[in-house]
Amino acid sequence: MEPGPITGYFGLIQTAIGGMILLAIACLLSLLTERLTIVCGLVACILSWPYFGPLLFGAPWGRLASLIAGLPLWRDEFAAIVMLVVSSVYSVAQLRSLLRGTSYGGARPY
Repeated sequence: MEPGPITGYFGLIQTAIGGMILLAIACLLSLLTERLTIVCGLVACILSWPYFGPLLFGAPWGRLASLIAGLPLWRDEFAAIVMLVVSSVYSVAQLRSLLRGTSYGGARPY
């Protein structure tokens, strides 16, 4: 499918939607199991980056105040990018902690 003026690349949009669904599943799994939640959250972040990555580099970062306050077009994308960066960093940190055998906060599990 050719990129259109509104939809852009449809495959990237579908991949980002898949990542969003996996993030919702990870939220529900967080009530049950830690290991599966971390893996599901990390996969969701990986699926979301191909769509939001170019937005990260194309955003007008020099006009950050106007980006947050005045440009309604970029406000949603800015919030999504910030949340994706935070989710990715948190998921990678939790995976490293899990692989080292430590639990939340660096405390050893009993």
